[in-house]
Amino acid sequence: MNKVTLLIGGNQGNRELLIDQATEQIRQRIGSVVALSSIYETEPWGDFEDNPQTFLNRALLVETSLAPLEVLCEALSIEKELGRVRKVIRWDEASRSQDTPQSLRDSSPILGEQQKTGESFFVETGQQEVSIQGSSPKMGNEHDVQWVSAEGRGGTEKKQRMYSSRPMDIDLIFYDDLVMNTVELTLPHPRMHMRRFVLEPLAEIMPNHRHPLLGKTVTELLSEL
Repeated sequence: MNKVTLLIGGNQGNRELLIDQATEQIRQRIGSVVALSSIYETEPWGDFEDNPQTFLNRALLVETSLAPLEVLCEALSIEKELGRVRKVIRWDEASRSQDTPQSLRDSSPILGEQQKTGESFFVETGQQEVSIQGSSPKMGNEHDVQWVSAEGRGGTEKKQRMYSSRPMDIDLIFYDDLVMNTVELTLPHPRMHMRRFVLEPLAEIMPNHRHPLLGKTVTELLSEL
């Protein structure tokens, strides 16, 4: 069995109830929860398009038989069932990983209504930003971009990153000590070491876990903020 570390939380609706519901869905669909942090209330991180309420977050350590992209697919599905709406983004079919689960290749099981902008489309996963240059969208490693635009075919790239409130967000932080960088998923989470709202609950359940790239424990990373 593999161990995946998840951070769950949100700032819309009945926040505590949604965290409990997400935790139960993770138990049923991803694996056995072997460690569970307290619930932390934190101020929103980054620039928001609205006047956001504070977030509630919880970290979970889960034993799973699922592969990383299968965990991601289940996480996106749980988010949707709990009210999260993610946009569909057009992108180059050729850039997808060959091992992408079919349900992640086809956005309809995750999003329901498809808002196709072209023949190729993909659900934004929460780790990714869309970078449009001319007419060629591609996925990069940022978070929750609300819109991007390009000034005509072959025009100057123009993009803006804005965060939005959400009833539920499920982020994959670690998957054992796996290092992974694909268009769908980056492991460890590429910005976890910069975020107190991630590191504080992680430090409660896995203080001595060492970041496979940075070589520092969760406690050490937290002490540097």
